Amino acid sequence: MIDWLTADCEINNCLEASEKHTAVLNAANEQAVHAFLEHRLPYLGIVDTVKEVLDEMDAELRGNPLFASVEEMSQLELEARRRADDLINN
Repeated sequence: MIDWLTADCEINNCLEASEKHTAVLNAANEQAVHAFLEHRLPYLGIVDTVKEVLDEMDAELRGNPLFASVEEMSQLELEARRRADDLINN
């Protein structure tokens, strides 16, 4: 059972994520789940893929955590999807 008052730092980091982190997480997760459903990625590979994409993009996301426009959001989501696809296909 998890003691939510003394939860691990990894959980707290997720709670401190920016709106850009959320968009990247969602986009990478969608790509990974799609690959899983097509039998191109094992179930546990979903988490590994999403974590890797977030880790790769973290510094960029923290530098400017808010979207300036819808176009910026779309570009960031496309980049996250591309990175997830690269990890899945290699």
